[in-house]
Order: sequence, then structure tokens, then C-alpha cells
Amino acid sequence: MVHRMWARDMGKRKMKRFVWDIETWGLDCRNFAFACVINIDTDEEMFFDNTSDLRGYFENEAPCVVYAHNSHGFDTFSIIGKEEAYNASKIAMGTNIYELTINKVRYRDTKHLFPMRLAQLGEALERSDTRRYRVLLSRL
Repeated sequence: MVHRMWARDMGKRKMKRFVWDIETWGLDCRNFAFACVINIDTDEEMFFDNTSDLRGYFENEAPCVVYAHNSHGFDTFSIIGKEEAYNASKIAMGTNIYELTINKVRYRDTKHLFPMRLAQLGEALERSDTRRYRVLLSRL
């Protein structure tokens, strides 16, 4: 049996989309140093030096989708507690969390889309044989 998948025409997107990354003082996500956020649709860049402003920004922009690489292993837990994540609406399979929804903000992890370290992803996007990753990024 053959299964085929076609990309859907999404028309106008109703949700705002952001990518974000944090830096910390050490390897503990609770030792937040700063975060950078980019609006995928407008290329607007934002900088946050505390977690409450970062989370407040996402919630003020809701409904929205925010993407980070290894988000559910690190970044998301800098602004959301484990108990809150446990009680949140989520899409998961086993121990893999694909999406957490809190206050109409959908936190998504790109490691399921790009199963590699972030540094490897940057290198892959520079190579000409990774056109499919560029296409996928444009459809997030």
C-alpha cells in the first residue's frame, strides 16, 4: 500500500510564529542570562534579560506558536515550571513532548523536525544538498 502526503495550502496564517533561544549562566536553565526572539513573519528581533518579560511577551502575542531547538529539554523550562508543564495541554508520545500549550501559547520543539545538534543544523543549512531543510523551515 502506498501513502502519499501533500502540503496543505495554509492560506493566511492566523497565529503569529516566533523562534527563540536562551543563554544561561552554566548548564542550569533556571540560571537565565538572556533570550533572543525573532518573529518569523516580520523578522523583528527582540532581546529579553529576564524570564517574566519573555513569557509575558509570548502571552501578550497569543495565540502564537514559539519554536526552540531542544525546547522541551531545556529552554521552555527556563520560563515554565515542571509542574505547570505536567498539567499543561500537550501533544506527546511516550517521553517525547511535541507541543505544550499554556495560556494560548504553543511551545514547540524543533529537535523532532531537525534531529541534530543546533551547530550541525547551521552547517547543514549552508550546504546546497539541504534544500529540503530550507523548504521545511519556510513552512513552519
